[in-house]
Amino acid sequence: MPQPIRVFISSVVGGMEEYRDAAEEAIRSRGGVAVRSEKLAGDGTAPRTACLDAVISCDVLVLLLGAKYGFVAPSGVSATEEEYQEATKHGRLVLVFVEDANDVEPLQQAFIGRVSDYVTGRWRRQFTGAPELRSLLAEVLTEIDVTPTDSARTNQLVSDLLAAPIPEPFRRSDECVLVMAWVSARNEEAIDPVRLGSAPFIKQLNHLAHAGEPSVFAYEQATSNKKSASSLLLLHGEAMGRRRTDFASIELQASGALRLAMNVTGGSAGDRWPATYHLDPKAIVDRATAAWAFALAAWNEIDPHGRHDAIAYNGALWSVGNRKYEPVPPSQNQGVTVPPSCSDNPLIIYAAPKSISRGVNTDVAERVQHMSAMISGRFDEWKDRHF
Repeated sequence: MPQPIRVFISSVVGGMEEYRDAAEEAIRSRGGVAVRSEKLAGDGTAPRTACLDAVISCDVLVLLLGAKYGFVAPSGVSATEEEYQEATKHGRLVLVFVEDANDVEPLQQAFIGRVSDYVTGRWRRQFTGAPELRSLLAEVLTEIDVTPTDSARTNQLVSDLLAAPIPEPFRRSDECVLVMAWVSARNEEAIDPVRLGSAPFIKQLNHLAHAGEPSVFAYEQATSNKKSASSLLLLHGEAMGRRRTDFASIELQASGALRLAMNVTGGSAGDRWPATYHLDPKAIVDRATAAWAFALAAWNEIDPHGRHDAIAYNGALWSVGNRKYEPVPPSQNQGVTVPPSCSDNPLIIYAAPKSISRGVNTDVAERVQHMSAMISGRFDEWKDRHF
């Protein structure tokens, strides 16, 4: 899925509404996403912080400079200049459009001079009226390509996450494990590695993993973590013992790549012996539902403004063994016909990673049911298994 370009519209709001609307129309006409300060959702974050965070979430900052400089913030510059500084600080592309206006305020004239020193002539345009601005911006957006996406790279990362060994000491050959992986379409860092390893962030991830019904983690089980320079691993459940159906692990990388591994052995009947030959669809649906809910919540925590909107995902089953994809029989005395062992380990659910837009098509129930149907299809692929 191509990642749409995100463009922050920066200007004085009062008196520039027509120009801001024209800029948004130009951005949308080129398939982009326009981000405007007056349309940011209120989530309790201070307006200044929300605006600067939104600037960072974008690929491009469109700077519309008219006659007025705007209110001078405690930082000593206007909100518009703060946004400009934030964009340049983080290496975002800045496109400057200067209105052919009279009576330009001295502070604004000085700001235009500073911007002109930084921006090359190619990206600075002068305009008169909204129609001309709309046309100029649309033309410039056609010429640039700043979207850092690489579908081949993304798909390979998803495949690598599914194929990576299950974390020790939880992996046992008689336990079937569902692994799910999500990777951003953007080839860039999604979370600061320092934040990734910080105690507050780890605490928040643990909170998200325990939230929801069903949840990824259970309060009755212990959780530990392992940190490296660019990744975090949360391990949940008892490492030893006969019954470990609550086992789960969460691995998060600085790139935003996320992998969950969850024990799906046992199913609803909870008996070890018949569970050796059955994989209960309800266990898959429950665990996958919890995983999806956590993944979306974690991405919202990492990327609240949706810069990493396009996500690729897939799933796999480790140690399917001699199992059928059906509920565990209610009677423990019922005989079991042992099917041949699954030849694929792991058994990949989708032939190629699927893509979603976090802001559009994230119906968890629909995706989980579709995945369960795909698993059933994978089991049916080898018809010589006499169920």
